[in-house]
Amino acid sequence: GEIEPETFLRFTGLPFGGRPCPFNACQGQARILELCEGDRHEETNPFQWECVRLNLPTSKTWDPSMPRVMKLRKDGELATAQSSYVDDIRGAARDSPDLLPRSWEAARRLKRRMNYFGNQADERKFRPPTVHAGAWRGLIFSTGFPFPLKSTT
Repeated sequence: GEIEPETFLRFTGLPFGGRPCPFNACQGQARILELCEGDRHEETNPFQWECVRLNLPTSKTWDPSMPRVMKLRKDGELATAQSSYVDDIRGAARDSPDLLPRSWEAARRLKRRMNYFGNQADERKFRPPTVHAGAWRGLIFSTGFPFPLKSTT
């Protein structure tokens, strides 16, 4: 007897329209993002953080200008974070003008690792770090002076 080589192909895309499909897609993306962020204790990781500080209104050290939950780096700065809306992922970080921006390094790390896992991170969808990031869903809301404003893209 000879061994006959067999090839089995399997389609691994999610059939949209089924009930569990959006949950499975979001769950898979959340798992990939957690893997992409890497080890939080690694010094060279842009997503490195040491401790979590709660800034709650009932505490004695409450500061209304700060977030209620903060991940802090070893140097005391706010840690880099990522936020996602469907398939659009952005990094948020405090940047120093004399160093390579942490938000740029975080976005580079996420894109590189997501592409490694087969999740498409397209370069043309990437925007450089800015305070005014623009629309995610075709709408821009602003609460600036003199009155709130809504516009569409």
